[in-house]
Amino acid sequence: MSTGAGALKRSDWSESARSSTRSLVSILTVIVVIDYADRNALGAVAPALKADLGISTTELGYLGAAFGIVGGLSALVAGVLVDHLPRLKLLAVTAFAWSAAMLFVGAAQGLLWLLIARSALAVVLASVGPAYPSLVGDAVEPQQRSRALGIVDSGQLIGGALGVGVGALAVGLLSWRWAFFALALPALLVSGRLWRHPEPPRRGSRDLQQLTMRQVCLQLWRTPTATRVMAAAAVGSYYLSGAAAFATVFAVAHYDVTTVVSDMALVALGLGAGIGIVAGSRDSDRLVAAGRGSYRLVRTAQLYALTVVAWIPALFVDSLLVALPFLALGSAAIAATIPILDAVRIDVLAPGIRGRSEAVRTMTRALAEGGAPFLFGLIVGWVGEDDRGLQLAFLTAMPGLLAASVLLLRARSSFDEDRARVAALDRAAGEPL
Repeated sequence: MSTGAGALKRSDWSESARSSTRSLVSILTVIVVIDYADRNALGAVAPALKADLGISTTELGYLGAAFGIVGGLSALVAGVLVDHLPRLKLLAVTAFAWSAAMLFVGAAQGLLWLLIARSALAVVLASVGPAYPSLVGDAVEPQQRSRALGIVDSGQLIGGALGVGVGALAVGLLSWRWAFFALALPALLVSGRLWRHPEPPRRGSRDLQQLTMRQVCLQLWRTPTATRVMAAAAVGSYYLSGAAAFATVFAVAHYDVTTVVSDMALVALGLGAGIGIVAGSRDSDRLVAAGRGSYRLVRTAQLYALTVVAWIPALFVDSLLVALPFLALGSAAIAATIPILDAVRIDVLAPGIRGRSEAVRTMTRALAEGGAPFLFGLIVGWVGEDDRGLQLAFLTAMPGLLAASVLLLRARSSFDEDRARVAALDRAAGEPL
């Protein structure tokens, strides 16, 4: 009888742990959706915002640069907090604060106001990037991390599509300002849910939590797989950020369509990219289960190269209808790399320093995301035309994707050694998803 009772209790505990993990993945997905909806709404309303406030394309690039630089520097502080404080409560405070920041963005009366408002938003969003990989790394087993991260990362594309869709509706029905007013509410609602959700136990040695930020950076530098993956992912983020900031402006000028038609096409591309994320995460877990975890780096190198091959024709055809299949293929390919690279990175980062390591990754990504609108805007200012300038900006970024492919192929040689170094520290803290 006691054996049966013990088995029942263990079964109940296992199901409870799985349910808690599924709930955690779901709520993290929601927070990422809201995060990226906020990020992408600005690009979606860019033409209307430029007309209303008299902002140039180059000045629009300044907004992206400010967001990236401020967010990247703030992420270093956020990473320390993620490794030492309850992460879900930290995210709850973040969600509450960014709701207020979104209202401030919507009330903007000029470029300086927008710069301050977007910088404030970047500060409060800084904890999202370090927090969610740290939480997934503790709650989910290695062989199922890509699937969990794929679900969470799909929030980037769903959120992007939501931000574009809300932006298009706001411009078409009311004013660009209502895109930001509308997106402030979901952040406020999710704050309470984050506060109440139980925190997953941390894995690994507590000694690692006592390392200074400098020591963490040295540990990171001694893990070549992680640094190469971070660099390659930053290149992908650079391209995606440029696309998010200027895709609507480019489509309106190059394909001769309205802002609403362009934004609806971007929503379709975002949903297609979501399919890419799901496919990439499943392929990644399949390779891990087959004992071929390092081959995931080859797969991402192939996907980056496919992105270049798919997107080049789309930049030169004059019809959005003709360009759409090429854009969809490239979007799905680059999106598929996101959960794969996230899972590889978590596999080679020691528990206890993941928050601060992810903060470094978030900083490099934020700088890349902020640099893209700034450099794209400079190229447009130099050329003098939105159409030709943005076409050139997108083309000059593509060699970076090919260079990232080479970097990922090199990272494969160091993966097994780096993974073995942290395997002993990566003990289960519960049942898998």
